[in-house]
This record gives sequence, structure tokens and C-alpha cells, in this order.
Amino acid sequence: MDAATRSGKRVELTRHVVPAPLPHPVTVALVADLHLNGVDHEAHGMLVMLERERPDAISDRGDLASDDGSDAVYADMLRRPARHAACGWCLATGTHWLPAADLRALCAGAGVQLLSNESTEIAPGLWLAGVDDAVSGNPTPRGRWSRFPPAPG
Repeated sequence: MDAATRSGKRVELTRHVVPAPLPHPVTVALVADLHLNGVDHEAHGMLVMLERERPDAISDRGDLASDDGSDAVYADMLRRPARHAACGWCLATGTHWLPAADLRALCAGAGVQLLSNESTEIAPGLWLAGVDDAVSGNPTPRGRWSRFPPAPG
């Protein structure tokens, strides 16, 4: 059993306001360290919270996998929040150690954009960048900035 799937997992909602020169407010949710082996009580609570909050974009920082998870469980968890918001998923250490059969295809099938040394504009003037894991991946941070437009002014 994966250590992160034992008791003690929790779902937490915090709010931070970041001043930005955007045409309208944007809400971004960050999800991290799910270590899924099924849709447990905490994962279900997170899904309910995301549906209630209705963020404009969801960034999943990674560590989706667990020792006894499956592609079907991962796809289901990615698909549900993607129905309500733009999603990007950044690779993390646990994802490299416990890979899905084809992670890019799994994400695409769930409507989630995999960001591994890539970036995407999630709202006009707001970009989400994902850098591959520094421990078990191949991070190339310069690649993530190459698509950003120059800062105004």
C-alpha cells in the first residue's frame, strides 16, 4: 500500500488573492499528491469541492499514481474536474516512478493537457507552465518560458 493512501490524507481549501493585470478575475485551483488507488473519501471530497468552487482552471501538480492504482482510476479522476474547467497537469516524481501505460494519451483522453516542460495560456494574459520533475525527470525550464509573450510596458 502506498504510504500516501493511508489515513491522514486531507483535503484543504485555502484562498489567495494575487494582484495581476488581467481583464477579469481568474480562479485557479491547485491539486497535488492524490496518490490514487481508487476514489477514496478524500478524493471524492476534492471533486465535490472543485464542482462547488467552479475554478476557471485546475492545475494538478502531480503524484497522481500509487502502488496499487490503475489507468482507469487515474483517467476517471482526471476526467471529472476537466468537465468543468481548463486543466493542466504537471509531472511529479511519483508519476515517473509509477507511470501510466501512456500518460500523454491518458491525459488527452480525459481532456487534460499534460505540461512537461511546456506552457499554455489558461486565460487571456495568464499562463500555466509545467516543468518536469527534478529528481526523476528531465526538467528544461527554459522551454516553459519560450511561449510566453513579453511583459507589457
